[in-house]
Amino acid sequence: MERRAEKLTDIPLKKSFLEPLALVRDEIRRLDHILEDFLNFARPRELSARPVELTPLVAGVLDLLDKQAERRSVRLLRNLSTVPLIAGEDVRLRQAVMNLTLNALEATPAGGTVTVSTLTSGADAELRIEDTGTGISALVRERIFEPFFTTKDTGSGLGLPIVHAIITQHSGDITIEANEPRGTRMLVHIPLMM
Repeated sequence: MERRAEKLTDIPLKKSFLEPLALVRDEIRRLDHILEDFLNFARPRELSARPVELTPLVAGVLDLLDKQAERRSVRLLRNLSTVPLIAGEDVRLRQAVMNLTLNALEATPAGGTVTVSTLTSGADAELRIEDTGTGISALVRERIFEPFFTTKDTGSGLGLPIVHAIITQHSGDITIEANEPRGTRMLVHIPLMM
């Protein structure tokens, strides 16, 4: 339909066809994303662990999100240290980092900051995502990894439960803290390869 509408020479008529088609296409993408979340949650794959360099993986995700942060007028800062190898699946870890960073960007108002750090913490690799958003209440923090729990008007409520499942499959843990004086700090720990 879009290709046919593009061929129209009457500009107002062309516009009247293309605008609703764009909305339909966006809704299909949104529904596809929700369906993908449901499938990932319902049928988690077995982990096929290989050596993974966390810092370049995180840097790649941040490169993808730079433009989105810019559009939101949020500064996306990097504090990336070289970290020893971890055992994992880079695709799934990338999904977790992407989801956590997007959540931080969405929670941060224009003019705010999201800082993503990688470091070594004892026998673990640590990923730290800190934002200067409105923060998460203690009550919400208790439920944030429950399937289908969400504080957003849109979404499936599966993003953070999927992240939690990915981190758990990597023998890691994820915690949420208040980022004083305001905002949220997400801490992910994954054991280093021995």
